[in-house]
Amino acid sequence: MLKGGKEQMKDEIKNPDEFVFEDVKMIHWENMNESAYWCGITLNDGRYFHLNIHGDNLRVYLTDESPE
Repeated sequence: MLKGGKEQMKDEIKNPDEFVFEDVKMIHWENMNESAYWCGITLNDGRYFHLNIHGDNLRVYLTDESPE
Protein backbone atom coordinates (compact mmCIF):
# COMPACT_ATOMS: atom_id res chain seq x y z
CA MET A 1 0.00 0.00 0.00
CA LEU A 2 1.23 3.47 -0.84
CA LYS A 3 1.39 6.25 1.68
CA GLY A 4 2.14 9.84 0.77
CA GLY A 5 1.82 12.76 3.13
CA LYS A 6 -1.59 12.59 4.84
CA GLU A 7 -3.20 10.88 1.84
CA GLN A 8 -3.25 7.09 1.53
CA MET A 9 -4.47 5.04 -1.45
CA LYS A 10 -4.07 1.45 -2.58
CA ASP A 11 -2.49 1.80 -6.03
CA GLU A 12 -1.90 5.47 -6.84
CA ILE A 13 -1.07 8.73 -5.10
CA LYS A 14 -1.79 11.96 -6.99
CA ASN A 15 0.38 15.01 -6.30
CA PRO A 16 2.02 13.77 -3.10
CA ASP A 17 3.69 16.45 -1.02
CA GLU A 18 6.26 13.89 0.17
CA PHE A 19 7.23 10.25 -0.28
CA VAL A 20 10.16 8.21 1.03
CA PHE A 21 11.59 4.90 -0.20
CA GLU A 22 13.94 2.83 1.95
CA ASP A 23 16.22 0.03 0.79
CA VAL A 24 16.30 1.15 -2.87
CA LYS A 25 17.99 -1.21 -5.31
CA MET A 26 17.69 0.83 -8.52
CA ILE A 27 16.27 4.06 -9.94
CA HIS A 28 15.59 4.41 -13.68
CA TRP A 29 14.88 7.98 -14.90
CA GLU A 30 13.67 8.95 -18.39
CA ASN A 31 12.82 12.25 -20.02
CA MET A 32 9.80 11.23 -22.11
CA ASN A 33 9.37 14.59 -23.88
CA GLU A 34 9.61 18.35 -23.18
CA SER A 35 7.04 18.24 -20.39
CA ALA A 36 7.04 14.66 -19.07
CA TYR A 37 9.39 12.59 -16.93
CA TRP A 38 9.12 8.97 -15.82
CA CYS A 39 10.97 7.25 -13.01
CA GLY A 40 11.00 3.55 -12.14
CA ILE A 41 11.98 2.71 -8.55
CA THR A 42 12.89 -0.86 -7.58
CA LEU A 43 13.28 -1.87 -3.94
CA ASN A 44 15.47 -4.71 -2.67
CA ASP A 45 12.37 -6.67 -1.59
CA GLY A 46 11.17 -6.87 -5.23
CA ARG A 47 8.49 -4.17 -5.14
CA TYR A 48 8.61 -1.48 -7.78
CA PHE A 49 6.95 1.86 -8.38
CA HIS A 50 6.44 4.31 -11.22
CA LEU A 51 6.68 8.05 -10.74
CA ASN A 52 5.21 10.19 -13.54
CA ILE A 53 5.78 13.95 -13.57
CA HIS A 54 4.22 16.03 -16.37
CA GLY A 55 2.28 19.03 -17.56
CA ASP A 56 2.48 22.81 -17.62
CA ASN A 57 0.65 22.75 -14.28
CA LEU A 58 2.88 20.19 -12.62
CA ARG A 59 1.12 16.85 -11.99
CA VAL A 60 2.76 13.97 -10.15
CA TYR A 61 1.50 10.38 -10.00
CA LEU A 62 3.10 7.61 -7.96
CA THR A 63 1.87 4.07 -8.63
CA ASP A 64 2.70 0.70 -7.10
CA GLU A 65 3.51 -1.61 -10.02
CA SER A 66 4.52 -4.60 -7.90
CA PRO A 67 3.08 -7.98 -8.89
CA GLU A 68 0.38 -9.15 -6.49
